Amino acid sequence: MKDDLFAVAETGRRLGKRAYDAALAAIRPQLLDAQRQLRARGGGPLIVIVSGVETAGKSEVVNRLNEWLDARGVRTLAFWDESDEERERPRHWRFWRALPPRGSIAVFFGSWYTRPIVARALGETTRAAFDAELQQVVELERLLVDDGAAIVKLWFHLSRRAQEERLQRLARERDRKLTPWERRFSAYYERFAAVSAAAIRATDRGHAPWQLVDAEDPRSRDLAAGRL
Repeated sequence: MKDDLFAVAETGRRLGKRAYDAALAAIRPQLLDAQRQLRARGGGPLIVIVSGVETAGKSEVVNRLNEWLDARGVRTLAFWDESDEERERPRHWRFWRALPPRGSIAVFFGSWYTRPIVARALGETTRAAFDAELQQVVELERLLVDDGAAIVKLWFHLSRRAQEERLQRLARERDRKLTPWERRFSAYYERFAAVSAAAIRATDRGHAPWQLVDAEDPRSRDLAAGRL
């Protein structure tokens, strides 16, 4: 059964293009102004973590943030497969080396949450090991915030029905069957939801809270990300 945690994310509404354009006209100047202030103050960096259900449009959100912000002060980093060099070092080394300089923004597409959640959902790690990794994440985020960084953690949610519809639409657009990995999204939906909810609860702290976003309507989703 879907975890009740995600019920709070399912409040999005379908937004027409006119309403979207009007809202964007108000949000974008605010984003640029906040970015200028961040740069002028020279304070700690802003780290935006983009996470969530597969097919929720996370890459689209990353693209929107890069469009809306001044690209000169934004770095986007994707953390998927580890390199040989990264596997030889502590798990968080790859993130430490990618931290943005003060006064700038980094968008993390994939983060220190990706591997723990995927490994636990697929049964590749124990609950004790999962809990230990999450505690390390809490300590990492606390260290970053204590050093002056701000962390915005965005989780984009889709219902099982919405994810299945998007997977099938993707297959039609590509004129092929779903890949084994895409079929796994659907087969393991409940498991991923339960593990993700556990991770969010364990790492939702005052210094780095999670923000849950309903991703069913792309326009509402993107505006929510911009506001947050």
